[in-house]
Amino acid sequence: MLHRWRGSGHHRRRSTPTGGSDRTQRIQPYWGKIIRVRLAAEGRKCDRDSVRDYQVNQLAAPHGDTCLLELLPLPSPSTKDWIYGRHSSLSLLKNRPAYLAELVPRRVHALRSLISEHRPPYVIFVGLSYAKLWNSVAGTDLPTRPERPVTCPGSPTRMVISRHPSSRGVTNEYFEQIGRALTNNAV
Repeated sequence: MLHRWRGSGHHRRRSTPTGGSDRTQRIQPYWGKIIRVRLAAEGRKCDRDSVRDYQVNQLAAPHGDTCLLELLPLPSPSTKDWIYGRHSSLSLLKNRPAYLAELVPRRVHALRSLISEHRPPYVIFVGLSYAKLWNSVAGTDLPTRPERPVTCPGSPTRMVISRHPSSRGVTNEYFEQIGRALTNNAV
Protein backbone atom coordinates (compact mmCIF):
# COMPACT_ATOMS: atom_id res chain seq x y z
CA MET A 1 0.00 0.00 0.00
CA LEU A 2 2.64 2.52 1.00
CA HIS A 3 5.40 1.10 -1.06
CA ARG A 4 6.12 -2.01 -3.04
CA TRP A 5 8.73 -4.42 -1.73
CA ARG A 6 11.81 -4.36 -3.95
CA GLY A 7 15.16 -6.04 -3.90
CA SER A 8 16.39 -8.91 -1.86
CA GLY A 9 14.86 -10.08 1.35
CA HIS A 10 11.44 -10.97 -0.05
CA HIS A 11 10.15 -14.26 1.29
CA ARG A 12 10.58 -17.19 -1.03
CA ARG A 13 7.40 -18.08 -2.90
CA ARG A 14 6.21 -21.66 -2.80
CA SER A 15 3.28 -22.43 -5.03
CA THR A 16 1.91 -25.42 -6.82
CA PRO A 17 1.89 -25.73 -10.62
CA THR A 18 -1.77 -24.67 -10.56
CA GLY A 19 -0.92 -21.41 -8.79
CA GLY A 20 -2.38 -22.36 -5.41
CA SER A 21 -0.39 -22.49 -2.23
CA ASP A 22 1.62 -25.47 -1.11
CA ARG A 23 -0.53 -27.11 1.57
CA THR A 24 2.62 -28.10 3.45
CA GLN A 25 3.75 -24.49 3.86
CA ARG A 26 3.59 -23.60 7.55
CA ILE A 27 1.59 -20.49 8.39
CA GLN A 28 3.90 -18.12 10.25
CA PRO A 29 2.05 -17.27 13.51
CA TYR A 30 2.72 -13.51 13.44
CA TRP A 31 1.93 -12.96 9.78
CA GLY A 32 -0.98 -15.39 9.80
CA LYS A 33 -2.87 -13.13 12.19
CA ILE A 34 -1.99 -9.97 10.26
CA ILE A 35 -3.12 -11.65 7.03
CA ARG A 36 -6.50 -12.31 8.67
CA VAL A 37 -6.97 -8.54 8.99
CA ARG A 38 -6.44 -8.12 5.26
CA LEU A 39 -8.67 -11.03 4.24
CA ALA A 40 -11.50 -9.94 6.55
CA ALA A 41 -11.22 -6.33 5.33
CA GLU A 42 -11.76 -7.61 1.79
CA GLY A 43 -14.68 -9.82 2.85
CA ARG A 44 -12.71 -12.95 1.98
CA LYS A 45 -12.65 -16.29 3.78
CA CYS A 46 -10.17 -16.42 6.68
CA ASP A 47 -9.70 -20.18 6.81
CA ARG A 48 -6.26 -21.82 6.99
CA ASP A 49 -6.03 -22.42 3.24
CA SER A 50 -6.86 -18.79 2.45
CA VAL A 51 -4.34 -17.50 4.99
CA ARG A 52 -1.67 -19.89 3.71
CA ASP A 53 -2.33 -18.94 0.08
CA TYR A 54 -2.05 -15.22 0.91
CA GLN A 55 1.16 -15.78 2.87
CA VAL A 56 2.77 -17.75 0.04
CA ASN A 57 1.54 -15.75 -2.96
CA GLN A 58 0.67 -12.20 -1.89
CA LEU A 59 2.24 -11.09 1.39
CA ALA A 60 4.80 -8.39 0.53
CA ALA A 61 4.84 -9.54 -3.10
CA PRO A 62 7.05 -7.43 -5.40
CA HIS A 63 4.06 -6.08 -7.34
CA GLY A 64 1.54 -6.35 -4.53
CA ASP A 65 -0.34 -3.66 -2.70
CA THR A 66 0.76 -4.23 0.89
CA CYS A 67 3.64 -2.66 2.74
CA LEU A 68 5.23 -4.16 5.82
CA LEU A 69 7.20 -1.68 7.92
CA GLU A 70 8.72 -1.82 11.37
CA LEU A 71 8.85 1.13 13.73
CA LEU A 72 12.22 -0.07 14.95
CA PRO A 73 14.28 -2.07 12.47
CA LEU A 74 16.44 -4.15 14.80
CA PRO A 75 14.84 -7.38 16.01
CA SER A 76 14.80 -8.22 19.69
CA PRO A 77 13.32 -11.16 21.59
CA SER A 78 11.44 -8.71 23.83
CA THR A 79 11.47 -5.08 24.88
CA LYS A 80 13.46 -6.11 27.96
CA ASP A 81 16.29 -7.79 26.04
CA TRP A 82 19.00 -5.73 24.35
CA ILE A 83 21.81 -7.69 22.71
CA TYR A 84 23.36 -5.00 20.52
CA GLY A 85 25.40 -3.23 23.19
CA ARG A 86 27.56 -6.35 23.51
CA HIS A 87 28.17 -6.56 19.77
CA SER A 88 28.64 -2.97 18.66
CA SER A 89 30.65 0.09 19.60
CA LEU A 90 28.07 2.47 18.08
CA SER A 91 26.73 4.80 20.75
CA LEU A 92 23.15 4.46 19.49
CA LEU A 93 23.33 0.69 20.08
CA LYS A 94 24.74 0.95 23.60
CA ASN A 95 21.31 0.33 25.14
CA ARG A 96 17.63 0.45 24.25
CA PRO A 97 17.06 4.02 25.56
CA ALA A 98 19.91 5.34 23.35
CA TYR A 99 18.52 3.43 20.36
CA LEU A 100 15.00 4.76 20.94
CA ALA A 101 16.21 8.35 21.43
CA GLU A 102 18.16 8.23 18.18
CA LEU A 103 15.75 6.38 15.91
CA VAL A 104 12.19 6.98 17.08
CA PRO A 105 11.87 10.62 15.98
CA ARG A 106 13.25 9.83 12.52
CA ARG A 107 11.17 6.70 12.10
CA VAL A 108 7.95 8.39 13.26
CA HIS A 109 8.55 11.20 10.75
CA ALA A 110 9.36 8.76 7.94
CA LEU A 111 6.27 6.60 8.57
CA ARG A 112 4.02 9.65 8.84
CA SER A 113 5.41 10.98 5.54
CA LEU A 114 4.86 7.66 3.76
CA ILE A 115 1.26 7.46 4.95
CA SER A 116 0.62 11.06 3.88
CA GLU A 117 2.20 10.53 0.47
CA HIS A 118 0.63 7.18 -0.41
CA ARG A 119 -2.71 7.52 1.43
CA PRO A 120 -3.36 3.81 1.95
CA PRO A 121 -6.93 2.74 2.76
CA TYR A 122 -5.85 1.48 6.16
CA VAL A 123 -2.91 1.12 8.53
CA ILE A 124 -2.66 -1.37 11.37
CA PHE A 125 -0.18 -0.44 14.07
CA VAL A 126 0.91 -3.54 15.97
CA GLY A 127 1.64 -3.47 19.68
CA LEU A 128 -0.20 -1.64 22.45
CA SER A 129 3.07 -0.90 24.26
CA TYR A 130 3.94 1.54 21.47
CA ALA A 131 0.55 3.31 21.48
CA LYS A 132 2.06 6.75 22.18
CA LEU A 133 4.43 6.35 19.25
CA TRP A 134 1.66 5.11 16.96
CA ASN A 135 -0.38 8.17 17.94
CA SER A 136 2.60 10.33 16.93
CA VAL A 137 2.77 8.63 13.54
CA ALA A 138 -0.99 9.05 13.04
CA GLY A 139 -1.08 12.62 14.34
CA THR A 140 -4.15 11.78 16.44
CA ASP A 141 -5.22 9.58 19.32
CA LEU A 142 -5.95 6.13 18.01
CA PRO A 143 -8.25 3.60 19.63
CA THR A 144 -6.83 0.45 21.12
CA ARG A 145 -10.15 -1.29 20.65
CA PRO A 146 -10.24 -2.96 17.23
CA GLU A 147 -13.91 -2.29 16.62
CA ARG A 148 -13.30 1.48 16.59
CA PRO A 149 -10.79 2.40 13.86
CA VAL A 150 -10.29 6.11 13.23
CA THR A 151 -10.23 7.97 9.93
CA CYS A 152 -7.57 10.59 10.39
CA PRO A 153 -8.42 14.24 9.65
CA GLY A 154 -7.55 15.24 6.09
CA SER A 155 -6.84 11.63 5.08
CA PRO A 156 -8.83 8.70 3.73
CA THR A 157 -6.68 6.32 5.78
CA ARG A 158 -8.37 4.38 8.56
CA MET A 159 -6.07 3.44 11.42
CA VAL A 160 -6.15 1.25 14.49
CA ILE A 161 -3.71 -0.10 17.05
CA SER A 162 -3.88 -3.84 17.56
CA ARG A 163 -2.49 -6.11 20.21
CA HIS A 164 0.64 -7.97 19.20
CA PRO A 165 -0.16 -11.30 17.49
CA SER A 166 1.90 -13.18 20.07
CA SER A 167 0.14 -11.54 23.04
CA ARG A 168 -1.47 -13.96 25.44
CA GLY A 169 -5.13 -14.58 24.71
CA VAL A 170 -5.20 -12.97 21.26
CA THR A 171 -7.33 -14.98 18.86
CA ASN A 172 -7.71 -15.19 15.11
CA GLU A 173 -11.19 -13.72 15.55
CA TYR A 174 -9.69 -10.60 17.16
CA PHE A 175 -7.71 -9.87 13.96
CA GLU A 176 -10.65 -10.72 11.71
CA GLN A 177 -12.74 -8.25 13.73
CA ILE A 178 -10.16 -5.54 13.02
CA GLY A 179 -10.38 -6.24 9.29
CA ARG A 180 -14.17 -6.05 9.28
CA ALA A 181 -14.10 -2.83 11.32
CA LEU A 182 -11.61 -1.17 8.99
CA THR A 183 -13.98 -1.49 6.06
CA ASN A 184 -17.15 -0.67 7.98
CA ASN A 185 -18.13 2.93 7.16
CA ALA A 186 -20.00 3.45 10.41
CA VAL A 187 -17.34 4.62 12.85
